[in-house]
Amino acid sequence: MRGALSLRTGEFQARYALVIDGESLYEVVWELAGGAEIVIRPHGARGGHSGLDIHRPDNVNAIKVLSEIDQQVPQGVVQRNERGVVTSLNAGLIEGGTARNAIAPEARLTYLLRSTDPEEEKKVIERIRATAAAAEKKHQALQPDFRVEVKVNSFLPPWKAATDSPLIQWVRKAGAKLGAKDIRPTSMHAGAESNIFASKKNARGETLLPLLIGAANLHGIHTTAERLDWRSLIQGRDWVLEIIRTVAEEGR
Repeated sequence: MRGALSLRTGEFQARYALVIDGESLYEVVWELAGGAEIVIRPHGARGGHSGLDIHRPDNVNAIKVLSEIDQQVPQGVVQRNERGVVTSLNAGLIEGGTARNAIAPEARLTYLLRSTDPEEEKKVIERIRATAAAAEKKHQALQPDFRVEVKVNSFLPPWKAATDSPLIQWVRKAGAKLGAKDIRPTSMHAGAESNIFASKKNARGETLLPLLIGAANLHGIHTTAERLDWRSLIQGRDWVLEIIRTVAEEGR
């Protein structure tokens, strides 16, 4: 999202922003999750030879400590409501150790936490911190220099458009002109440029009002078989043009 972050929206007069990043033609998304990266790093263990030192009762293996922590924190879907997933936690990256014949002195686990509920996000982070602190205390009894570090980077705020937003009404009206009978705003458990634009202002100092729409049917997103239905893209092009006409006519 570097482009959205860097865009100087203060040079534009427009207040509305269309983010064309949906998965399906005529999709309208009015709510997106925020994102936080959580990195857990056990370090400071003595290490040792996996043969000569394996019998020592004071061994601390950082990889094993990570697995203990991972077993105690939420996995996958943490919270859901009638609109779908609200909060989730995914273990995306794990690395550690120095060699296959060494007792790992350090390791690292990176989670991606997504949520449309800031309070629930805080609860998950607090639970992870408490779990890591308990693991640190437990293993410091064996090796006093052992530490479990937790770093949190909340890189994307959640976003929600007002359900009575004029832009939603114009988007639906434009779709109806093209035969899309029932366009209903939905929630998506992901982040997009809408999250960024919602905190930016235009040349008049007005906060931007974004909306995410789908202008084609996409399949296999983020896989090696990702593809796009070109026929739906033509319809999506016509929809976007009709949205622009409708806003121009009614949004003055």
